[in-house]
Amino acid sequence: MTSSVIVADSSPLISLARRVAERLQIRRIGTLGILQRAKKAGLMSEVKSYIERLLYQFVMKASLIFLPPLS
Repeated sequence: MTSSVIVADSSPLISLARRVAERLQIRRIGTLGILQRAKKAGLMSEVKSYIERLLYQFVMKASLIFLPPLS
């Protein structure tokens, strides 16, 4: 049997993919998990700047979604 993994982060479609993968007993991993594994494998010397960039992008997207409409 081969080992399967789904790469998933957040969005409605990804949420559905995670649930399906869980039912099929397929392991799931997100962006932070990939960064962690890459650092552990010696493929990256540091991940902090990548995590900070992801957090900044998330905050920017969230702030755009929750901004009140312009009057």
